[in-house]
Order: sequence, then structure tokens, then C-alpha cells
Amino acid sequence: MTDKLSSFLSHWFFDVLLRGYGWKRRKTIRLSQPSFQWQDPFTGLWYGEKTAVKLLKVQAMDEYRQR
Repeated sequence: MTDKLSSFLSHWFFDVLLRGYGWKRRKTIRLSQPSFQWQDPFTGLWYGEKTAVKLLKVQAMDEYRQR
């Protein structure tokens, strides 16, 4: 039960975080399972959730370093 809750909360948190920075989501079918991809607002490329979060972190750190 806690694994499902933890997974749900992490996906929900990433969803709110990515949408807040302008990323767009689409639902796809991968290996007969539904999955989500995220579109980078700067390049227009689609990424999986883990990769999108990593890219968002890099972009946020770049903004922070430029100050």
C-alpha cells in the first residue's frame, strides 16, 4: 500500500512541477502500458518523466548560476 501511495505522490509532484515550468504532457502506450511523455517548452522535444525532471533541474540550476 505504501509503495502505491509513494508512487502516486511522486508522479503527482513531478506533474505539478513540470506543468508549473510550462512543460506539456501527452499519454502514450508503451509495451501495452500507458505512460506519459513531457514536451520541453524550449526545444519542443518529448521526454519520459525521469528525463524531463532531470532536464528541468539542469535548466533551473542554469538560471540560478546566471544570477
